[in-house]
Amino acid sequence: MIREYLKRLEAILASYKWVKTVQVLRCDIIETEQEQILTYRFRVVLEGNGLLELMERVAIAKDEVESRTMAYRFHWQDRDGALIRRWDSAPHFPNVAGFPHHIHVGEGDMVEPGKPINCLEVLVEIDRVLSDAR
Repeated sequence: MIREYLKRLEAILASYKWVKTVQVLRCDIIETEQEQILTYRFRVVLEGNGLLELMERVAIAKDEVESRTMAYRFHWQDRDGALIRRWDSAPHFPNVAGFPHHIHVGEGDMVEPGKPINCLEVLVEIDRVLSDAR
């Protein structure tokens, strides 16, 4: 089941016209008696030379159909290296609503409350922003 999530993610990335290249930096699947766990990290070069770094740890129980994201960091920057957004589950902003989920916005220390999110949802949001910009 976890391999289907990975295949779906790869297919969606390949379908976006704004994706130039995808480099797999890490892709590990661990299977236990109870669940499968996928940990991956992709570097995606975008049209216009922006960059998207995708890191997610996803698990699916053997008796379940739905996966659950256990940890993530989705970093989106422009061609000059300036941060656009980073969706993050690292527990370093305990006073932000939705802890540990938060979003870094732009350069500096701007942090917004977040909610649990997975890579597929982030890609839909980025696609919407990039499509609106055209």
